Amino acid sequence: MHERTASPGPRTGWTHRALLVLVALGVLGRTYHIDAPLLDHRVFRQQDTAALARNFHEGRLNIFFPQVDWRGTSTGYAEAEFQAYNFTVALLYGVFGAHEWVGRALNVLLYALSALLLFRFARRLFDERAALLAAFFYTVVPLSFFFNRAFLGDTLVSLASLAGVAFFLGWTEERRGWQLALSAAGVALAALIKPASLYLGLPLVYLCHRAFGWSFLRRPLLWAYAAATLLPAAAWYAYAVRYWEVDGNTFGVIGTHAVIGFWGPTDGRWLVLLRNLAERLVLLIATPLGLPLLVLGLVAERARRNHVLLWWLAGFAVYVLLIPRGHRGHDYYQLPAVFPIAIWMGAGAAMLVERRWLPRPALAAVLAGVVVLSGWQIAGLLEIKETWRQRQAFGQRVQELTEEDALFVYVVPMPVEDPPLDIYRHRTPEGEQLYCDPVDFYLSHRKGWSLDEALATPERVEALRQRGAAYLGTFFPAVLERQPELKQLLDEHHTLVGSEGRWSLYRLEDPGAPPARPSSG
Repeated sequence: MHERTASPGPRTGWTHRALLVLVALGVLGRTYHIDAPLLDHRVFRQQDTAALARNFHEGRLNIFFPQVDWRGTSTGYAEAEFQAYNFTVALLYGVFGAHEWVGRALNVLLYALSALLLFRFARRLFDERAALLAAFFYTVVPLSFFFNRAFLGDTLVSLASLAGVAFFLGWTEERRGWQLALSAAGVALAALIKPASLYLGLPLVYLCHRAFGWSFLRRPLLWAYAAATLLPAAAWYAYAVRYWEVDGNTFGVIGTHAVIGFWGPTDGRWLVLLRNLAERLVLLIATPLGLPLLVLGLVAERARRNHVLLWWLAGFAVYVLLIPRGHRGHDYYQLPAVFPIAIWMGAGAAMLVERRWLPRPALAAVLAGVVVLSGWQIAGLLEIKETWRQRQAFGQRVQELTEEDALFVYVVPMPVEDPPLDIYRHRTPEGEQLYCDPVDFYLSHRKGWSLDEALATPERVEALRQRGAAYLGTFFPAVLERQPELKQLLDEHHTLVGSEGRWSLYRLEDPGAPPARPSSG
C-alpha cells in the first residue's frame, strides 16, 4: 500500500465550515431563475430530456419504456440511454407536479453531492486547502454551473463517474468493501447512462496496477468488479435496441444512427473539434485567470506518486477520439473533465499560497476575477433570446387552437451540420427515416412527425395525413417559401387555422373536400 503524500493543510474544522458555506452558496446561486422555461442554452437537448420525463409521468411510469414525442403513430418507445435521471424526475413530478424546476432542482442537489465528494477525493490526492479550492472552482466555473442546473442527465453521469474513481482510489488504499461497492455502482450507472463512460477503465486500471502491480489480473474480486460494471450496460442496450428495430425510434446510442464515427486523419473537422475544446477550456472550464493555476497544478502533480488524474484525463481523451462529433457539437459532454481540471486548479492555487509565491490578498483577487469572468459567461448561457420566446408563444397558441390528442406534422429548416444518418431518428412503418426536432412538440404538448424542409414534400405530407396527421405547423415561414409546391398545396386544399408573425398552422383536410374558410388567430 502506498503512503499518503498529502501535506497538512489548514485546520480541518475551519475547512469543513468553509466547504459547507461554499456548497450552500453554490446551491443558492444555481436556484437563480430555477423556474425559467427551458429556452436557454442547449434548448433542443433539454426539451428532449424533459419530454421523456413528462411522458413517464403522463404515460407509462416504467423506466424500461422511455417514450419520445416525435413518434408518429408508433408507441414512441425509443432506443435510449438508461433513464435514471428522467425517471427520477417523473417520480418527483408525482410529488411536486410536472414543473420544469423539479428537473433543475434535482441537478442542483446532485451538484451539492458532487462538490462534497470532489473535496473528499482532492483531499486524498493533495491536502485540505487544495481540496477546498477544487470545490470552489467546480462550483463557479461556467460549464459546471450551467449544466448543474440544466434539465439534463449529465450531472448524474458526472457524479457517478467521480464516485467510480474516488471510491476505487479509497479502496486501493484502505481495502474497505463498501468503497469498492460504491465505485462499482458509480461506474455501472455512468456506463448505463452513457456507454462511453467506460473510458473510466483507464484510470481504474492504473489504480489497480499502482496498488497490486500486474498481479491484479489474477484477483477474482477485481474480475467480479469488472463484471458488475459492464454487465448492466450490456444488458440494457441489448434490450433497448429492440425499440429501434421494432418501433423505429432511437437516440443513436448503439443503433444504425450511432454518433460514433471515425474521421480520417486529414479531415478538417479535427481542427474544428480542437478549436472548440480549446475555447471551452479557456472560457467555460478554467477561465483565462484559471489557466495558469491549471498549469501549476499539473506541476504539483508531478511531485506526487499518484497520477490518477492524468490517467483519468487520458481516458477522457480516448472518449473524445471515439466520439468526436458528439464532443464537437455538445459542450456538456466535457462536464466530467471538470473534476480533474478543478483539482489541478485547486492544487495550483494552493501551491501559490504554500510557497508564498503570491500574497493571499492577491490570490483572493484572482479567485474573485474567476468568479467575475465565470459570471459573464454564465449570463450568456442563461440568456433567453426573443426568438425562443416567440417559439414558446407559438406552442401556446397551438394548445389553444387544436385538440389535445391531435397528431401534428412540424416542419423545421434543414440541419446543416451533421450527415443525415446522424439526425434522422424516427423510422416509419413504411421505412421512411424522419427528423427528431423535439421543440415544437414539447412546447405545444403534442405528438407527431418531425420533418426538415427537404422531407416536407407534398407527397409526404399527404401520406402522413392519411396516417392520421391532423395539423401541419411551422415556426419558420421561410421553409414554406422554399417549398412552393407544399405552400400551394396547403393554401389550396387545407385550412389556415392561424398565422401570427413568423408561424403558420394548417388543419389538414381531405383534398377531395372543399377547404374550410381560412381563419387567422
